[in-house]
Amino acid sequence: MKFFSSLKPLLSRCLLIVCLFFVFLGILKAQSHNDHSVDTHHSNDAHHHQNHAALFVGGTSQYDLGKNITTLGIDYMRFFKKNPQWGISAATEIILADDIQWLIITPLVYQPFENFWLRSGPGFELVHNETHKIIGTFVMRFGLGYDINVDNLVISPSFDFDYIRYHPAVVWGVNIGMGF
Repeated sequence: MKFFSSLKPLLSRCLLIVCLFFVFLGILKAQSHNDHSVDTHHSNDAHHHQNHAALFVGGTSQYDLGKNITTLGIDYMRFFKKNPQWGISAATEIILADDIQWLIITPLVYQPFENFWLRSGPGFELVHNETHKIIGTFVMRFGLGYDINVDNLVISPSFDFDYIRYHPAVVWGVNIGMGF
């Protein structure tokens, strides 16, 4: 029972993140609907949707430490109207290790081919360790992914390389969400 009581704060935080994600998604969907009702001219861009919002499920492999860790998160991408090959992303991830780790990353996104994208950018990691001290560290992310579009559903397998505190990490998984 002690194990389950120790998971209670983590599960409540994860539930809060999922609820906030769907509220955020609803707000973005309503905003996107308003933008389309004003602008009836749609260009034939290289990508299917200008906005992507998704839940991330995957893992983080820290090979130098010999760890493979479950990773959950939310991800939002917005491609620019004037230059639709370029965009910006915001992601937050929770790494379910011994010390809970939160990553917040804001990379630039480049889409050289239809549905294939590259991203690179800074962020930071917050670690809540056993002494209840929160430690913040700079992160640099380099990654790639491929969007599979089925109407508004977007499924994006992704592979990222994070450089954190002299410990490189590989983050892999799938983003499942909506494009609008």
